[in-house]
Amino acid sequence: LYDGSDHDDTVVEEVAVPLLEAVQAGEKTALFAYGQTGTGKTYNVWNIILPRLGEMLFRSSDASVRVACLQIYNEQLEDLLAPSTDSGRLSSSSSSSSSMSSSSLGRSSGRENRSSGREKVRSVHTAEGGNALLGLRWVCCTSAAQLRATLDGAASRRQTSVTRMNSCSSRAHAVVLLQPERAAPEQLDNGMQQQHVEPGALAVVDLAGSERIKRSGASGRTQREAIAINASLHALSNVISALAERHAHVPVRDSKLTMVLEGHLRRGARLSLLVCLSPAPRHLGESLASLEF
Repeated sequence: LYDGSDHDDTVVEEVAVPLLEAVQAGEKTALFAYGQTGTGKTYNVWNIILPRLGEMLFRSSDASVRVACLQIYNEQLEDLLAPSTDSGRLSSSSSSSSSMSSSSLGRSSGRENRSSGREKVRSVHTAEGGNALLGLRWVCCTSAAQLRATLDGAASRRQTSVTRMNSCSSRAHAVVLLQPERAAPEQLDNGMQQQHVEPGALAVVDLAGSERIKRSGASGRTQREAIAINASLHALSNVISALAERHAHVPVRDSKLTMVLEGHLRRGARLSLLVCLSPAPRHLGESLASLEF
């Protein structure tokens, strides 16, 4: 349990570092930030966890990392690294967001960021029984600064709206995929090569906040967004429960969120869940529901 007295590095060391170590050993892992809308999930993911992971990934001078970012908005997959094709439809808050760094997330002007013409990504089944993302843009970064700039651009394209409970409410799940690239196996003194280990991957998932529509005041488009968010969170909960209880069938096809993360949601996979809670007594019900999740 972390509160205001805990240092950010402590949170990262305990929540994220074990996953990164597993990735470097060739595993696919995932870190989820979950909780009621307005409790700081987005701030923790984009301002604390991702920047520090970037620093760790580039401790080696010859390191390189492939990164992709997408959001699941109303069960549609949208590429956050592709430039908008319809910027004229954005509000003034959104049109200026290209210069917004991730440190400014959570300090929105409160205006609504309307959905623009973001490039769509298709999720298709592979012959091996897995899942592939067609049209998803990958960027190869060779420094922590380049990775940070790439993620800043993705953060600025996220879908947000104003609700009674949050002036900058995420209306989509954001998924950041990080895949360290491996150098070619070195030649050993005896003429043999080192064993090649397939690169692992880490998915950092900024889940849109669960919300009770009556309290958030969502209506019309924002209400439809809330319904889609809550449905996909329920599907994720079902998948985690099926994995934990070792069910023969794991319902990863029930939502786009779980389909995108299918390779990371396997039995024995290492997962971390960072649950963000409000300290306000009036939100006790939502806090207990988040802990039950």
